Amino acid sequence: MAHNVEKSHEVLIAIRQIVRRISQHSKYLSREVGLTVPQLLCLKAIGEMEESHDEITVAMVGESVQLSAATVSRIIDRVARAGLVTR
Repeated sequence: MAHNVEKSHEVLIAIRQIVRRISQHSKYLSREVGLTVPQLLCLKAIGEMEESHDEITVAMVGESVQLSAATVSRIIDRVARAGLVTR
């Protein structure tokens, strides 16, 4: 039983380290590029879809990046205001 508790603790520490690194990288991207990770993911998904779709919907992008359509809609509004996409 003690072994299981020890392993569980190691896993939790590893997850915390991963989350911390992701947060640090996200802040770096935001500072350096001026975009958040979700914004970058949405732009990447749109770019990939442009090659094979005449029309790209918010729902399609949301499914691709595993975010709700409402969240993607707000993200697209922001990147559209920045002139990176057109609606």
